Amino acid sequence: MHLNFWMFTACVGMFATFAIAVLTVHAGQEVLEMSVRMQKAGQVLSRENISARMEHKSSVEAIASGFFVSKMFQIALGATVGGSVDQKVLDKVIVGAAVLTVALLSIVEASSVALGIGGVTGALLGALGTAGVSMGGAAAVALRCSSWAGTISTTAGMLSGAFIIGNWDITNIGLQVLVAYVFAMISPY
Repeated sequence: MHLNFWMFTACVGMFATFAIAVLTVHAGQEVLEMSVRMQKAGQVLSRENISARMEHKSSVEAIASGFFVSKMFQIALGATVGGSVDQKVLDKVIVGAAVLTVALLSIVEASSVALGIGGVTGALLGALGTAGVSMGGAAAVALRCSSWAGTISTTAGMLSGAFIIGNWDITNIGLQVLVAYVFAMISPY
């Protein structure tokens, strides 16, 4: 039974908002704990200094978690497209999207100085979207395989490709593959 795409997306968005809020509060608590430790060591911090550090740490945490959520959404939307492609052209879509992802990453790497931080961030999110198309297609192939060997080998290929392009963060890569599987099986129509 297919989940309702938009309802599921809204639930993911609410969870993301909750996660960002929790991480932001946690960042503030870390600064308070640090200031207590510094006071015990004999260093006195002003209330304004503690407040400024809390705001800075919370802002950095919120931006980092917001970018992580954006990555997951880009992969999810790409996987939705890749998972719903016709079986006859799925292999071409998987390879084409993977090649386009590598090309985008190479262009971003070569022109990162000219693009600036905002341009690089936008281009990387676009590359994640095309990677999501490839991952969604591969997830659809893996789930439609008639044998366990086919499913396992396709999943291993997805993981190795994600590890090669990614930063070897097992939790991050595992979440990306899980999101690709879930969204590849969701029909948005």
